[in-house]
Amino acid sequence: MRHDMQLRAAARAIYDECYPSEEWSALPFEDAERYGTIHYRQAV
Repeated sequence: MRHDMQLRAAARAIYDECYPSEEWSALPFEDAERYGTIHYRQAV
C-alpha cells in the first residue's frame, strides 16, 4: 500500500477521522502503518 499514494491517503483520512486523539489510538498513522496495528488494519 505504500506505493499507492491515493489508497494510502484515503486510509490516512479514515484513520485520522476514526482515531482523532491518543484516547482512541496511542500511535500516529505512520507508526500504526509500520507496526500493522489493529487500528490501522481497520482503517484500511
